[in-house]
Amino acid sequence: MANPQVENGHVRLATEVVEALARVNLSAYEWRVLWAVIRRTYGWRKKTDFISLLQISAMTGIAKPHACYAKRRLLKKHILYEDAGKLGLQKDYEQWTITDSGNVTDLGNGVTDLGNKSLPIQAPQKIRKILIQKQYIFRPNSDEFRLAELLLDLILQRSPNFQKGKLKGKNGKEKLLQKWVADIDKLIRIDGREPKHIEKVIRWCQADPFWQNNILSTEKLRKQFDQLELKMKGTQSDHRNKTRDRDFAGQRSSVGHTIEM
Repeated sequence: MANPQVENGHVRLATEVVEALARVNLSAYEWRVLWAVIRRTYGWRKKTDFISLLQISAMTGIAKPHACYAKRRLLKKHILYEDAGKLGLQKDYEQWTITDSGNVTDLGNGVTDLGNKSLPIQAPQKIRKILIQKQYIFRPNSDEFRLAELLLDLILQRSPNFQKGKLKGKNGKEKLLQKWVADIDKLIRIDGREPKHIEKVIRWCQADPFWQNNILSTEKLRKQFDQLELKMKGTQSDHRNKTRDRDFAGQRSSVGHTIEM
């Protein structure tokens, strides 16, 4: 039988914050990640701490990709915050943004475009598929949409006639991007990739003479992401080595010139 005692450790959290949390409706994964962060911070009398996805996964039993997605959602809602790589609970609950901007709401108290009943985030898969087919799920200000648009814009800069048939007409670009966004969403939600890192890989591959002609969709981007990442790191390493060798050669030349003087 469990017999927890305060003397064996407890979390000191202001009652006002606890009452604010009681009014917030989060997904099951978001709640588990949030309490893991609170345990690793306030449980050790700290406001922030370095908490890896591996640690969160071990504490919550959530797979790393799902833990990453839940953490990112909590950061976006300003319930969690990061400071120099450390993670913590935002005590100023007036800064929390708990209303999702998408058509499908996380709160379960919003109204969808297809009816007058609320639809929670963990709705049956069949209903979610209908929503995806009949309306735009990702807003233009979301990371997923922004990254898909970045890839398309970089391709169009080199090839203005790319996907010309699909892009012309009313909302042609947005319709194409809504298809592309699905793979960006999988990169973030399932593969556990950070949006900032995805952006770096997109910009690198579209500047590379070989890869820019091979990565012409987000589907190809996700399929080749591991290889692109390795190639990008190798290119950056080669550039650093060349810069170092050039600087060293310049220093030797300078020393030789001084001796001759």
